[in-house]
Amino acid sequence: MPIPQFSWEKFSRSIIINKKPEEVFLYIATAKGLTKWLLEAASFFTLANETQLLNLSFANELDSYHWVWKGKNYELQGQVLDCDVPRTRFSFTFGEACTVDIVLTEHGGSILLKLTQQATPGKTYDQMRHVNSYAYWTFFLTNLKSVVEHEIDLREDTFTVEGLLNV
Repeated sequence: MPIPQFSWEKFSRSIIINKKPEEVFLYIATAKGLTKWLLEAASFFTLANETQLLNLSFANELDSYHWVWKGKNYELQGQVLDCDVPRTRFSFTFGEACTVDIVLTEHGGSILLKLTQQATPGKTYDQMRHVNSYAYWTFFLTNLKSVVEHEIDLREDTFTVEGLLNV
C-alpha cells in the first residue's frame, strides 16, 4: 500500500460509527446534535430571511451558522456549503481559510465517517492552525463516536489551568 503524501493544504480523518446513517447525520447537521459532542451552542440561520432554524432542523446549503465552543472563549461564524438530501454529506466553511467536508458511507453494517479539511484556494492558510485542526478533529471525531454509541461525552467540564496547578 502506498504511503499517502503529506499536504499543508488538506487532511482527512476517518472513523467507523456503529449506528445508522440517519442517526449519525443528526449529530453533524443539526444545532442540537452538534452541541452533544462538539460545541457549547450552535445556531443555523436560513439564507432567505435569516430565521434561526429549530434545534433538530437540518441545516441547508447556503444557511449560515454561529457556533460557540465549550470551555473556550471562541466563536465562529460561517456558511453551510452542502447538506444533501440523502443525508450523507455535510460541508461548511471553517474559519476564513478552509472548508470541512463530512461524508458518511455504509461500511459493513456501520458508518464510515470521513472528514476532510482543505485550504480555500487563494486564502492564507496558517500551518500551525492546520496542525491544531488535525489534532482537534481527531479528538472530536472520537468524542462523536463515544457520544453516538455510548452517550458518553469525553469533553472535560471542570478543567481549569488554575485547578491543575493546585493539584
